Amino acid sequence: MIAKTILFSSTILGLIFGVSNHISAESLEGELLNQGPPSMNEAENLQDRKDAYYRLQNDYTTLKEQDKRLDEVISINRNNYEEMNKELKHREIELENKQSELQYVSDSLIDLELTSKSIRKSGNLKRYFDYLFNGNDSVFIKRAVTGFSKVKEENGLVNQYKTLKGDKKKLSEEIFKLQNKNELLKIEMGGNLDVISQQIEEGDVLKQEIESKKKNIETFSETDAVTNLELFEHEGSSSATSIGDYHFALDDNTELPINKGTFTSPTIGNVASTYSYRQGRLQTGIDIVNNDAIVPVLAVAEGVVSKSYFSDTAGNVIHIKHDIDGKAFETIYSHLDFRVVSAGDHVGKGTYLGDMGNTGVSNFKHLHFEMYRPEFDSKENAINPLLYISIQAR
Repeated sequence: MIAKTILFSSTILGLIFGVSNHISAESLEGELLNQGPPSMNEAENLQDRKDAYYRLQNDYTTLKEQDKRLDEVISINRNNYEEMNKELKHREIELENKQSELQYVSDSLIDLELTSKSIRKSGNLKRYFDYLFNGNDSVFIKRAVTGFSKVKEENGLVNQYKTLKGDKKKLSEEIFKLQNKNELLKIEMGGNLDVISQQIEEGDVLKQEIESKKKNIETFSETDAVTNLELFEHEGSSSATSIGDYHFALDDNTELPINKGTFTSPTIGNVASTYSYRQGRLQTGIDIVNNDAIVPVLAVAEGVVSKSYFSDTAGNVIHIKHDIDGKAFETIYSHLDFRVVSAGDHVGKGTYLGDMGNTGVSNFKHLHFEMYRPEFDSKENAINPLLYISIQAR
């Protein structure tokens, strides 16, 4: 089992150091409090710094998730290597036993070969008459009976010789196949070790990048006054921002597409791809596009976040399970720019989940949205979202 990990690389550092001006928290706070509302440029600069911080925090969280998944893959590969090593030892014991058996058969054949040739060359009648007329027993009838027994016994040796020859051929073929299997297994084990070594190196690089992001977050917190004034102010708490605090990145004037009815639209945009069969395969969701700078993605109904993770293919992904009037649903939101909720969080209808993005295997900014009933345990449970939700057009 071999898994390859794609490392996430961010260019956020340039943005961070580009916007950081090392103004003290006290001086900027005094300016904001004493000079009244900030100008348009100051407000935009403040928002830029806030956005930079949130994206840096999201990069850090994503890298941590990738590091965790890489550690899990390395653990799986190591377990696979140990299983293959056990299998190889078992096969080597089997090979050794068969080689010993082959040696015994070969030695037995050498002992029987001359006797078998002599018996076959003499023929049954000749040997019988030799016993009948040249036997040691003085009683003719006894020599007749003994002659039959001797011929039968000698024929048994000939048959044994033939059987051993067949056994030798069969054992030789089995040993050859087993040796080939063992060589292939050794090659696979060598490849597994190479992959593990490569993944450990990737993990070291990833951990260095995580540590770098962490230091940049700490530096950002220490040098950028907006951290103390805006980013960490949440219900009187001065604790560091967590993944659940990203909602500060959403501007107060950002339009939220919360509709009436059981379900609301997951975002604002145009449906570019519908739930349908294409080239013989079912497209189990819809793609919603919007090129605006900030496009919020919302929970379509009240529920519990069952998964919140980064995927190499689907990017930032969120799964939410819903209970609607006793009926179970599960919704999936893929390719988000970042996520602001974690597994286990309770969300309400219209709860902000993050922004539409272009993460994972994606060629453009969009939301890939899927619905399942009762849950996402099989593609057969997929349902057409447009039968339940009206997408708010851009």
